[in-house]
Amino acid sequence: MSLDLQQYHDQIQALRPMDDVFFEVLIQQPGVCEEMLRVLLDCPDLIVLDIHAQHSIRNLLKRVRYNEACVTTQATDPGTDFENIPTVYSLYISDFDIFKKGKTIYHIRKSVIETDQTVDDGTLEIYANTIVNDKSTIAEYLQLLKKTAIDNPKFPHLTEGVKYLKNERRGVEKMSGFLAELLEKEVQKEVKKELQKEVQKELQKELQKKCNEIAISKICKMIELGYSKEDILKLGYTNAEYDLALEKVSPKNVL
Repeated sequence: MSLDLQQYHDQIQALRPMDDVFFEVLIQQPGVCEEMLRVLLDCPDLIVLDIHAQHSIRNLLKRVRYNEACVTTQATDPGTDFENIPTVYSLYISDFDIFKKGKTIYHIRKSVIETDQTVDDGTLEIYANTIVNDKSTIAEYLQLLKKTAIDNPKFPHLTEGVKYLKNERRGVEKMSGFLAELLEKEVQKEVKKELQKEVQKELQKELQKKCNEIAISKICKMIELGYSKEDILKLGYTNAEYDLALEKVSPKNVL
């Protein structure tokens, strides 16, 4: 194993399918993605046509609503009849029970508050978690997402997908490349932050310098007009500013 791969080896071995950086690479394998959706949606005939992995999410519930709107917009041509707008399923897997009701998986559709009637507007939100184990097939699958090593013939694509990224050279290279790219982005982000701080400091210095120049200029005018030091200081100017202004004023104008 080369030095570049070796430096990421321990980190890769410690990652779980549940971890964002590992999941994003793992789920790009069509077999893994298709198997996961078939299990979690209880749809054995589901076929995956395209894959776009999502980074970690904060403010989950509102982000779900936002993502549904984005997916609908991207998948619908302008002028499409409303009857032909695609159905959107939003599936989110978390390491916490978002609703705290002790369920492995929650399915959400809109409903009429007054009648409790379900409204099918072409969207379905599904929240699965790895915390609650109800001994179902779905829970069995989700429990595997917390493990660093998987060997379960019931879910062959997940098993082989994890082994590929952790043990096979091409898979390790892919995972290492992804980690290196993330590290580079973090470094660039930190460098950008430091540059922004330096620029901000310089701008503040320039602004303070300009303010000082304006203040001294005003004090000079007041001195020339006969204002006393006491009167000038009462306006909020400092002794240092007054002294600098005094140096700039011609002695013949000083009272």
